[in-house]
Amino acid sequence: MSNPFKSDPYPGGLRILFVGDVHGSHAQSWIGLLAGSGFNLRAFGSANGVTPQGFKVPTYSPLPQTPPTEWHRPLMTNSWPASSVLRNFNDILGGAMMRRALRRVIASWRPHIVHTLGVFPASEFYASSIVDGRQGSPFWVVQARGGPDIEVNRMVPGRRETLQRIFQRCDSLIADTDENLAAAVELGLDPSKRSPIGRVPGTGGIDVESIAAMNVTPPSARERLVLVPKAYEHLQSKMLPVLEAIRLCFDRIAPCRFVFTAVNDEVSHWVKMLPPAISQSLAVHERIPRAELFQMMAQAKIVLAPSLMDGIPNTMMEAMAIGAVPVVSPLPTIVPHVADPDNVFFARNLYPEEIADALVRALDPATPLDVMARRNLEIVRRIGDTHIFADRIRAFYREALPPPHRIK
Repeated sequence: MSNPFKSDPYPGGLRILFVGDVHGSHAQSWIGLLAGSGFNLRAFGSANGVTPQGFKVPTYSPLPQTPPTEWHRPLMTNSWPASSVLRNFNDILGGAMMRRALRRVIASWRPHIVHTLGVFPASEFYASSIVDGRQGSPFWVVQARGGPDIEVNRMVPGRRETLQRIFQRCDSLIADTDENLAAAVELGLDPSKRSPIGRVPGTGGIDVESIAAMNVTPPSARERLVLVPKAYEHLQSKMLPVLEAIRLCFDRIAPCRFVFTAVNDEVSHWVKMLPPAISQSLAVHERIPRAELFQMMAQAKIVLAPSLMDGIPNTMMEAMAIGAVPVVSPLPTIVPHVADPDNVFFARNLYPEEIADALVRALDPATPLDVMARRNLEIVRRIGDTHIFADRIRAFYREALPPPHRIK
């Protein structure tokens, strides 16, 4: 097989370089929508993770890959011990080594478009790497995501100024909420730079029909299982109030079983402090493969995912597609699309009593979960199906460059 870094599959076609956490499920889904589109794709990854072995997009990465593949090019070395030393040296230099590596990739491959995945840290990193005013610089697309990317960072001195510089310098903004698009304009984005795609999930949407096909058992007939897919402490969501809520209501909802996934150390320590009756009904997992998570979701009556800030959560839409009824927080980005008790049960993340009440209502045998699930499938087909967005996303890239420079 020819070296994927030496030639493009579509000679003369549009070249797009993705920068940031290209290993993440959101980026993988988004980039996957462009397969077979006639675009030449490459990626410049972060030190937060390595792309999966099956990811057949040429990727430059600060991390080694084991085992190595022809699609992965380490920017430093493919030795993990040596890479650790070099990355520490890069940190001492304030990221100068990686900025230089990015500039070299851009100079050698000459992408028409650079798409940065998230404002922080991807767009911040790219903004600090490029040379303003250089002729022929790539068309810069910033993708913002619901949560702290803009909502919190615009309130933080220093980061607010960085946001302003990014929005004034970039050529287009893609966002998953109308709130993020409006906030970017307030921070200096020219309204004409809002992408014509409109509000779009960070994944490019979910494949509703393939997920719905896993719904072979109606929620009313499923085990009394509650799936908590984001069981970690984070700026966007807190798990300790969830643990307290389970403690408060367990006597009213037992027998039932909880499955926690993506658990981090802080949460795992507190899980061990739960009363034996609860801990014996609770399974704890670290991050698990996406296919396995969907299998669990298809067995669960309820998906419990309260949060402090978010866009339209993919977890909520996936649960709705697969027939599990969500417990989520009444955030401004969520309430325009679903209602309690027609579609979901609302509970604010920092209020254990509200989460406990939502669990009691959700697991009440009289609750019409099957009716809710049917409504939810229709809603998610309307607001989150990837087929709604795929053509718009591909058209956006084709038409992003000014007419004299468009690549057919």
